Amino acid sequence: MPYAPTNEQQAILAHPVGSHARVLAGPGTGKSAALVALMDQLLGTENPPRIKLLTFTRAATAELAKKVSDHPAAATQRPSTIHSFSISVLLQNPGTGNFPAPLRIADDWENGVIVHPTLAHREDGWGHFIVENAGNGIVPTPTADFTELLHALDELSESDQGFDRYLSQITPMGKDRALAESPGVRIMTMGGAKGLTVRATIIVGLEEGLVPRPDCDLGEQRRFLYVGMTRAKEFLFCTWARRRTGPTARMGAPRVQIRRKCCSFLDGGPVPSSDGSLYIATRWP
Repeated sequence: MPYAPTNEQQAILAHPVGSHARVLAGPGTGKSAALVALMDQLLGTENPPRIKLLTFTRAATAELAKKVSDHPAAATQRPSTIHSFSISVLLQNPGTGNFPAPLRIADDWENGVIVHPTLAHREDGWGHFIVENAGNGIVPTPTADFTELLHALDELSESDQGFDRYLSQITPMGKDRALAESPGVRIMTMGGAKGLTVRATIIVGLEEGLVPRPDCDLGEQRRFLYVGMTRAKEFLFCTWARRRTGPTARMGAPRVQIRRKCCSFLDGGPVPSSDGSLYIATRWP
């Protein structure tokens, strides 16, 4: 059956070759079909570009390989997972000469029993680990500014977190650090505020369903709140709403009309909850 692209798929096929593109669509909408058709189109030109197909899983690779095989020009392009492609790049790099052979990806048991516990013994943090092992022909040497950022993030990040979580925190924690060093009001997450201190802290949304969230670990949620509350040097304000309207009306509560309750972590605390409008009127008359 000949390929009949939709209007959206035609826009993909007509996208300029020299520019990047990101295709966002739901499952079963024809993303892979459009991708293979685009490959077939590009490889049929007078000066075809070099193309590499990467997927996340072996199942996706097998499915994509089947679709590619139906197109004469694209059939020569063999899809692979990101992991296998990364290993092939390492094997082609002269810096891998001292690696054990055969080079392969650690399995779940090796990750859990050998790799992660070994790496977790680093007391100076993942940032120092990255800087020390960069510049080896595989990972480029970080700039002075990036090195300073990685070292600073080691002081803010949790010492027992895994390497993958540390990498996912570089961008948000870097933004929080930049905000912390700028004047004015800083807006950040409670977890991202770790290691920072300010004169006044305002924590908003302390309602059941938001803090703690019903689908999260209570101990971790309590630690996040503790981190947020202990950032203040002089003033700490915690706010919550009995009822929300607008875009946040359903946040943490499936039924809008039900009156909300204050965060249970604050029950029995030394400071009772008071009406916000009345507090402002009496505090700053």
